[in-house]
Amino acid sequence: MKKRTRIDVALTIPAKDAVLEGVAMMGTPQETPVVYDETHDAIIGMSESSAATFKLPEDSAQGNYDVYLKISRIASPFIGTSTPVTVSVNGGTLYVPTMRAECISLSEDGPEKRFADEMGLFCIHENASLKAGDEITVHANPGLEFFFEQYRSAAPAIGDMYLYEAGSKVEQGYEGSTYIKTTAEKDESDPLSGLEIGWLGSSVTYGQRGGGYSMADAIEARHAATHSYKYAVSGTTLADYHSEHNLPVDGDGNHGSYVSRMKMIDPEKHFDLFIIQLSTNDATGGVPMGEIAEGMEYKDFDTATVIGAMEYIIKYVSDTWKCPVMFYTGTKYDSEQYGEMVRTAIRLQEKWGFALINLWDSEEMNTVSKEDYAAYMGDPIHPNRTGYVVWWTPVFETTIAEYLLST
Repeated sequence: MKKRTRIDVALTIPAKDAVLEGVAMMGTPQETPVVYDETHDAIIGMSESSAATFKLPEDSAQGNYDVYLKISRIASPFIGTSTPVTVSVNGGTLYVPTMRAECISLSEDGPEKRFADEMGLFCIHENASLKAGDEITVHANPGLEFFFEQYRSAAPAIGDMYLYEAGSKVEQGYEGSTYIKTTAEKDESDPLSGLEIGWLGSSVTYGQRGGGYSMADAIEARHAATHSYKYAVSGTTLADYHSEHNLPVDGDGNHGSYVSRMKMIDPEKHFDLFIIQLSTNDATGGVPMGEIAEGMEYKDFDTATVIGAMEYIIKYVSDTWKCPVMFYTGTKYDSEQYGEMVRTAIRLQEKWGFALINLWDSEEMNTVSKEDYAAYMGDPIHPNRTGYVVWWTPVFETTIAEYLLST
């Protein structure tokens, strides 16, 4: 088995020394406090309502560090996310790091592993200016707690924290699927090279049936110096729509909605393009469609509806990151409301002028052979890795390039 590349650690803060507060599954029959599990050397019970705070010891040298954290596989095989945690330093700006987190897998060949049995190492904050006594606080990202037949949490466990000198090439990921972030020169002949792309979505953007690998990852891999930042949590909706599936149960709205999670992204971050998934979860959950607003101000949008959420997201992205906005649809499946959502997106284009990757209505996508469709799709909504790379990604590349070259 491949060993991790050795890089000198500047500082290690053990999980057992973290200060823990709060509970998971708040307000439900399964409410449990966050605890340190000595058997797994991991903190269990992470949520947006619980926190683990790591304090730099008094003999720590002041400097700029990249902060890494041991994070387990996601605690559910059916709910994935590329943003399992949020992090802040001394109670300041909240960071939402993106990473190649993977779900626990069900095994038919032996004793089933607990999610905390397999820990990976991931960067959660880059180039942080830190000194002795500083505190780094970690929460689970909203949207990972839900109700489906019973109250559940997909939040991972977390382990020790490591500080490396800023810019160190540290191997990340789980054993057997590690990677190192690299830098490359932009290819001036490639319109997709050198882009910083934000992706906002749920399971399709995450790559639920692709092992956490989607077209966002394929585009990053195929174009020099391009970076995809996937802000994706499976099962979440565009709309701030409160349903029995949403947790915490402390009021109106969906804490894991696209609208809510979008507002957690660093407003100072640079994006060249921001791509939003037209979520199938709104259709599955029967979220009200709403109406296209007459105005174009935040007060005009009802974010508890699909259309209101879409309009809010378009304006917020345009105002905050001042970059082009693009939506994409899934390929066709049996859903009357999703078809209505696609038609609404086309109408909204006329009002807002965003770009649309419309896989739903694409003749090319709808005339694929039954054999190829079976090879490309993990289920009627989610492509598998082959489907993302071979079938979906070329359409994204062509549409993105044409749009950027035309603007």
